[in-house]
Amino acid sequence: MILFLRSLPALLAAWLLACLVLALHSPSTFWVMAACATLVPIFGLHLLTRHATLPRRFVALALFPALATLGAFGVLLFSESAFFQNLVIGSLVILQWLIWEQAFSFTHVPARYQKNALTNLAQLAAIAAFFFFTLILFDLGLYAGALLSLQLGLFVTYLVVWFSGLAYLLQADRRTTIVYGVLTAVAGLEFYILLNRLPPLPAVKAGVMVIIVGSILQLLRRHVEPQDRQSWWPFGVLALVLLSLLATARWFA
Repeated sequence: MILFLRSLPALLAAWLLACLVLALHSPSTFWVMAACATLVPIFGLHLLTRHATLPRRFVALALFPALATLGAFGVLLFSESAFFQNLVIGSLVILQWLIWEQAFSFTHVPARYQKNALTNLAQLAAIAAFFFFTLILFDLGLYAGALLSLQLGLFVTYLVVWFSGLAYLLQADRRTTIVYGVLTAVAGLEFYILLNRLPPLPAVKAGVMVIIVGSILQLLRRHVEPQDRQSWWPFGVLALVLLSLLATARWFA
């Protein structure tokens, strides 16, 4: 059994890759592959961690990889660039594989497990899921002519589920969750409305949204997990990425 569990991360990664590739090359199976790529890895993660007491509950760790997978399939619906499709597929498969590898290490090889690795990877999956979903919304507005009111309704609904899951993952108290939740909602809505009226490509807009919300998430984590020496380098990196996006965006048709 242990040999099967050791090989399970690689098997799940191969399964996810096969589902993504088949969905692209066989549109009739797209939604079936999306369901298989989402549900089977959840079961696999359960097998990897069923004998362990997780640092966070299973639902919190499984939620964001599942949302990232569904978001990636949604992005592939609108993307016509082979390079971008391959980038999305490759990034998702590598991220999920890292999660499964760390889940195995946490349960069966504790000496090799890196502290907070599962929590950090779950947050990374949350960021990826937010980027994918926001990109889908901007694509709906651009290619499907979705009304702004519909986009905002979907955005708020997703944001509530997304932020609640993150607050639960980080074990934030109710007061902190409410304060940062309201801040995230207000900032997210304002920037979404602003970016929705600007000409840059949807991927650029989604990238800017991720940086704004990611900065608030970083503040939340610093509040929940205070340290003696606080490092500000994540905010410096986010600022550089934001400046790069704004400088390279195509502002005029």
